[in-house]
Amino acid sequence: MIPARFTNSRRFVIECAMSADEPKGRARTFYWRWLKTAVTGAWGIASVAATISGIALAVVVSTHWPNDTAISQLNAIGGWILPVTIFSSIFVARLLLAPYWLWREMADKVARAESSTPQIIAIPTKCTVRPKIAIHTENVMALVDVMLRLENSGRGEAHNYEIAVYSCWLKEPTEWDWWPEQFFARLPIGAPVEFHFSRSKIAEAQDGGRYGFSTIDELVFVVEVKGRLNAAEGKIFENEQIWLSWEARHGDRIVPPNAAIVKSLQEPLARFKASIPKRASRC
Repeated sequence: MIPARFTNSRRFVIECAMSADEPKGRARTFYWRWLKTAVTGAWGIASVAATISGIALAVVVSTHWPNDTAISQLNAIGGWILPVTIFSSIFVARLLLAPYWLWREMADKVARAESSTPQIIAIPTKCTVRPKIAIHTENVMALVDVMLRLENSGRGEAHNYEIAVYSCWLKEPTEWDWWPEQFFARLPIGAPVEFHFSRSKIAEAQDGGRYGFSTIDELVFVVEVKGRLNAAEGKIFENEQIWLSWEARHGDRIVPPNAAIVKSLQEPLARFKASIPKRASRC
């Protein structure tokens, strides 16, 4: 059996050799694309130009100087001198311009990638809500479990993204809570993701000695998503806020709240978010 230290050393040498060869491979790829770009266009242009020029010369010479010497020289010029001259001129010009064309192609690809941003949306019809009652030591609590179904409907991917949900009861607009979660993963275009959270409140006494939610109870929650754009080390993007609400009187339905509710809760939410680092530092 080979000792572990020799196996590790050998692996280290191989990895170093591979990493050393990587720049050489990239250089070979660049030079090949450079030469291919220069040759490909030059050959097509040169062949068309040489064909047209050869036909024109043949017509002129046969009309004005119909002799064997002129025809022989014309064959030499039209056969190889003119095509080679035109090809060489165009090839040199394209060879000088090819690096710029390759750079512009790469810049266009980067610009398209950066402009293709993800757009995370919620699909309320596929979200689920489960209200329930839990008895604690001092109080009877009304609890609602929410499963959010989110989907990337944009033109870009999200990498290493984070989902945070902020919620408050509409009757208590200053009492917010939040649930953050980091996904060290990739969210492709059109892919769904699920996010679970819960929120509770003191249950209210009802007829018959029962406890539960009041019919006017309404939970408002805001979903925020941020992450990396199209690559693990891409630019940071922040998704537009997603506002949703759940009403106890419609226990199985999640809908966007009206604009007046959103406007009234913007400032309390901003104050709560500003206090989060202070709270985290005390934990």
